[in-house]
Amino acid sequence: MNLRSKLISLFILAVILLFVWLMIQNKSKKSYLYPDFGIDVPENYQSLGIDVSHYQGEINWAEVSAMTILDDSIGFAFIKLTEGTSLVDDQAMRNAEGATEEEILLDSIIFSDRRSMQKVRRFFSATSQKSLTIP
Repeated sequence: MNLRSKLISLFILAVILLFVWLMIQNKSKKSYLYPDFGIDVPENYQSLGIDVSHYQGEINWAEVSAMTILDDSIGFAFIKLTEGTSLVDDQAMRNAEGATEEEILLDSIIFSDRRSMQKVRRFFSATSQKSLTIP
């Protein structure tokens, strides 16, 4: 076996060992199933958040604010505003107001394509008569 073949074999062995080590590290991380969410929440997460739109219906933001797992609670929400050039999410303002009332930080989601500015203008024209303070 020449030097080149030995180096290639060593490299392949190193990649395999690295992969095995990463798999072991991943398995040793603790997470906890949060039944209300139906997902595993990793231990020691800095902040928990949710992503909401009209698909979730009317959200009870007081209940969202009260949910805890291992003394952690929902700290932020991504709220869908628009999709395409004609759809303004009909729960966007309600969700933004509810999250703000419960002191949950929020950000917005605008599904973008080449007509992004049309969507932004449509959202703000649809909500221009409403007052909302974003923390």
